[in-house]
Amino acid sequence: MTPWPAIPLPKRPRLLLVRPDNLGDVILTTPAALALKEKYPDAFIAYLCRGYAAPLLKCHPAVDEVVLSDDPALSVFGLPELLCSLRFDAAIHFYLDNRTAFAAWRAGIPVRVGPRSKAAALFLSHRLVQNRSLAEKHEAQYNLDLAAILGASPAPRSPEVAVAEEEKSRAGEILSGENVRPDRPLAVIHPGSKGSAKSWPLDHFMELAKRLAGAGAEVLITAGKGEEAVIDKAEALFHPPDPSIHPIPAGSLTLRELAGILSVSRLAVSNSTGPLHLAVALKVPTLSFYPLIPKTTSARRWGPFGDPARQAVLSPREDSAPMSSITVDEAERAAKALLKI
Repeated sequence: MTPWPAIPLPKRPRLLLVRPDNLGDVILTTPAALALKEKYPDAFIAYLCRGYAAPLLKCHPAVDEVVLSDDPALSVFGLPELLCSLRFDAAIHFYLDNRTAFAAWRAGIPVRVGPRSKAAALFLSHRLVQNRSLAEKHEAQYNLDLAAILGASPAPRSPEVAVAEEEKSRAGEILSGENVRPDRPLAVIHPGSKGSAKSWPLDHFMELAKRLAGAGAEVLITAGKGEEAVIDKAEALFHPPDPSIHPIPAGSLTLRELAGILSVSRLAVSNSTGPLHLAVALKVPTLSFYPLIPKTTSARRWGPFGDPARQAVLSPREDSAPMSSITVDEAERAAKALLKI
């Protein structure tokens, strides 16, 4: 519940959704975008986000335009000028930072909604108390609650990312080039997390890959730019190479190529990462690993926000237990159940 009635907007409002941080964070705002589009079918909805996350919004049914918050051509006053030219009726700051909050205020956007959590909230017209550090709700639900201030339904709904048929075809070409057998179920394993949360050990991921390959799956191991050590370790462990395990050079896939590959896979396995949330948004079954503490990185706040029947989340049994206490046996059982092998 919001502390005031929904703010009245024009029948065809122009809305700006602001999330200038990470890939998974942007994906977890898409339920709010969909709820707003449902409330205002004729709305013009634009995102303000970082360039590396922008491609995932391509073809999204609720998104009309994407503005890059880190566009080097936009100065401190250039961004407000651009936002002013787009004549927004309202902005929702799902993540509040000084630059974008100032830009929306300077642009004269009349309704500026966001959490009352930082000094930048002074630039907002409507502030909602959200103690996100307590992890009382999922991140996507906090976002839906902010959208409810503009009249959208706060009811939980899954994130969504669209993949075009030609992107699925491109995924097939990439997999064929890696000699992935199309007659076997595909599991995508993404072991990295770039330090955003406590992680399941890399050796455990590699042992799981070996067991899934032995059970009849094709396993693709992916890593982002800067995670070359993940692929180096995989190649060292699988020597001689296992023909059913395919490490992909770190950072070699574009975001849209990764989305295409995930869309044709039967399972995604990951720590708490953007690719995990991307898989959930593509309705792909996922196996993920989360710590119990701190609560700010727990599954309660950052876990997969999709159909529970398609998700398996494993955590240590006790707060004090390390992530390595989650056994490969547990992960193997969960993965095989989702893969149906």
